[in-house]
Amino acid sequence: MMGLRWYARRLRIDEDGDVADEFLDEVSPDATTSMEDDRSLPRFEVKYSTKPAKVRNLALLPNGKIQHLVEYQGKLEWL
Repeated sequence: MMGLRWYARRLRIDEDGDVADEFLDEVSPDATTSMEDDRSLPRFEVKYSTKPAKVRNLALLPNGKIQHLVEYQGKLEWL
């Protein structure tokens, strides 16, 4: 589990309590420099208003998945 601490340090948490290594926001077409060819494709940008997640512990489950013990709003939650 020591080898996964680098990944736990990269995790971010948003205002809803969702945890991920990167959050994206959809950008409206009028806010970007519009290209006439790509109007049907959605555009995204990295959301920088997230905070680093406070990962307290890591656990390896019997099925091979890794759970993170994250502190959020004063409570500890396994994710």
